[in-house]
Amino acid sequence: MTSRLRVEGLSVTLAGRTLLSEVSFEARRGEMIGMVGDSGSGKSMTALALIGLLPPGSQVQGSLNLDDAEVGWDRLAPLRGRRIGVVFQEPSSALNPLMTISDQVAEGLCLHAPLNRMEAHREAEALLDRVGLPSSAVSSDRYPHELSGGQRQRVALAIALAGRPDILIADEPTTALDVTTQAQILHLLARLTATEGLTTLLISHDLGVIGGVCSRVLVMSHGRLVEQGETTRLLEAPSHPVTRRLMQNYDPPEPVTAGPQGAVLLEAKGLTRRYLPATDGPAALHNVHLSIRAGERVGVIGESGSGKSTLVRSLLGLDPPDSGRVTIAGVAVDPSQRRQTREQLRQVQVVFQDPVSSLNPRQPIGRILAEPLHLLPHRPTKEERQRRVREALASVGLGGISEHARPHEFSGGQRQRLAIARALVIEPKLLVLDEAVSALDAATRNEILLLLQELWRSRGLGFLFVTHDLSVVRSVTDRVIVLRHGEIVDEGPTAMLLTCPEHPYTRELVGATPSLGRRPPLQSGSHDAQ
Repeated sequence: MTSRLRVEGLSVTLAGRTLLSEVSFEARRGEMIGMVGDSGSGKSMTALALIGLLPPGSQVQGSLNLDDAEVGWDRLAPLRGRRIGVVFQEPSSALNPLMTISDQVAEGLCLHAPLNRMEAHREAEALLDRVGLPSSAVSSDRYPHELSGGQRQRVALAIALAGRPDILIADEPTTALDVTTQAQILHLLARLTATEGLTTLLISHDLGVIGGVCSRVLVMSHGRLVEQGETTRLLEAPSHPVTRRLMQNYDPPEPVTAGPQGAVLLEAKGLTRRYLPATDGPAALHNVHLSIRAGERVGVIGESGSGKSTLVRSLLGLDPPDSGRVTIAGVAVDPSQRRQTREQLRQVQVVFQDPVSSLNPRQPIGRILAEPLHLLPHRPTKEERQRRVREALASVGLGGISEHARPHEFSGGQRQRLAIARALVIEPKLLVLDEAVSALDAATRNEILLLLQELWRSRGLGFLFVTHDLSVVRSVTDRVIVLRHGEIVDEGPTAMLLTCPEHPYTRELVGATPSLGRRPPLQSGSHDAQ
């Protein structure tokens, strides 16, 4: 069969640096191929080259053929959206918060076809229906912030399909999604590829995602395509060391056996939080009870919209609940008593998902890490500040770095280590980790998980680990809490709960988790529009 997309000898240089070198591959109509590799391997750079969005000043060599017709690298702008559609990782950044989802899809339609407003909106509703958002389930007049993460990603996909492209590039489209929503989006992409005759390039750092839905795999490393082949064969018998390493790193580190635990450190009783009146839907949190002992590692899992983030904000005093209370070391957290609350929360520090947005790019590392020291009951001297910063850096394996460096000078894994160091600088007893490894490639993720295991052993830290990755939960937690629609529906020891789940919802989460060579099952229609 004639290749719809053929890339030969793609090389990209910028300011004397080689970003891509001699990348060649092809894909046919109705085929989904995967591209996998560590962060910085050149996956996204390849995607940017294919849609003509390389950084200014980039020099490109090689050839690009669409349906056997060569296309110049400087002539891709008119084809973007019309011949080549793209879906990026984070739909919250890709969608306009001031426009309804119908208007945004209609805008894409009007760019590529002579439609009036009424025709465009009619076509937009049809497109939303095709990606699993029928108007009967989700009103097309909603704004992006009124949708779940999976729903927003479906809107982004509808916009990408608005120009009726032949080729679809999906760059990490499921990284930030929970396992059931991820399974739905992957099956949707596979179905559209087959039924619409698309040629789809799926980019991911998750080999399980690629292995579950792609017919062929391309393996990238340091800007080069080091191996490619049919998925089953490549996963069963990888020939290149990079591919073998990716497969070895797919599973997180083995869990460390739980040790002795102390008294209850953090406790929540009857937490309820509503963002809308009771008549407009269920509460974001409803009568949630939980407790964490000193040195205990607790995981929280659940789909998008299950209440995980609301729970974290309530526990940290950032979003006080409508009812219920939170206690730290036996003392109730009262946001109106700011000095007392500040002293209590010194024992609980948080590490967020994206260190790029949580570390001030204008400040040197030394000042960033010293920022939490204002929570100490006494004002530290300059010498004490420097000592604490150095000790925190050493504890996360960054003892030799310059404290005058800025965040952009570090890799993604190093920045997450810096975020952990900042949390440790005031010696808390509990770390709250909110999707702290979900944006990292497998090798970097494992480095961070091993670091957390070592911090638990050496410091006796407790963890509240919020994640959608069940393999991560297995690696670093002793006990798991399962949230659904703002309520705890299941709870128990990690190994037992994830190996032999009894609750139907827990079984659904476990069954939707991708693994090498296995396609996660498509969820029932009740979840399909989420």
